[in-house]
Amino acid sequence: MIRLQSGSGHQRNCDNCGCHVSDRFAAVYGDGQDQVHRCFACDCFRRITRGSAAGDTAVRGGSD
Repeated sequence: MIRLQSGSGHQRNCDNCGCHVSDRFAAVYGDGQDQVHRCFACDCFRRITRGSAAGDTAVRGGSD
């Protein structure tokens, strides 16, 4: 059996829906403190990559 260990010692969750997010997701898409405000369970890829996971409320989901 392979045991997986997270680097931070605790499980990270989305602030919006409570779903688990990885430490890597939090580091890449989260805010400056690796806090995740939205995740793929509660928002779309396009909005997350434009800042919604970091708490940016000005993100629009429409086409450019």
